[in-house]
Amino acid sequence: MKLSKYRDYKVQNKEYNLVWLNKLLLLLDSAKQEMVKPHVLHIRFKLADGVKLRKVTDRLDKHLTTSKARGAEDSRYRNAKPKCLWKKEVNHDQDGLHYHLAIVIDQHKVRSPYWTLYTYFHKMREEGLINDFSILKAVLGSRLDAVKGEEVDSLPLKQKDRDNTAKAVYWLSYLAKTDTALLGEKACWLTGV
Repeated sequence: MKLSKYRDYKVQNKEYNLVWLNKLLLLLDSAKQEMVKPHVLHIRFKLADGVKLRKVTDRLDKHLTTSKARGAEDSRYRNAKPKCLWKKEVNHDQDGLHYHLAIVIDQHKVRSPYWTLYTYFHKMREEGLINDFSILKAVLGSRLDAVKGEEVDSLPLKQKDRDNTAKAVYWLSYLAKTDTALLGEKACWLTGV
């Protein structure tokens, strides 16, 4: 499936959404080319007061590249560098400034992407770096917009019988919304790509 076909979609607030969509497509395309078993996850979190995002991102990168819990004695588990799309949003009606993370992790290098990230963010909450987090589930179904079906903790981009790229683009397109975006400042960036 060619990812460039998604660039033809008609989108509102085209300039902002196309910047975001191009970054998402670059993320997914590079993951499919470089990873053996890429799995996509969507995480929403709120930083504790005074904590810089850089502290959380650096620790996440270190956690995934040096963790002995993943079997670092086996060279396959070293350098499990994730690919990430970060988005900063503000919602004055709910909890204010928060972040979304679309992350792709190679299950060939990290046995359980969901539990690895759940453990990491839980530890960050215990240490007072983040106030709250949630890992959103993807719904597998026959249609892209399925709301009922098998819920999965992480969405595999490649499976033996199907390619879930279209599902990943649809699922993560939520992040292109502009009502809570910070349009006047940099609020969307890639890492690991």
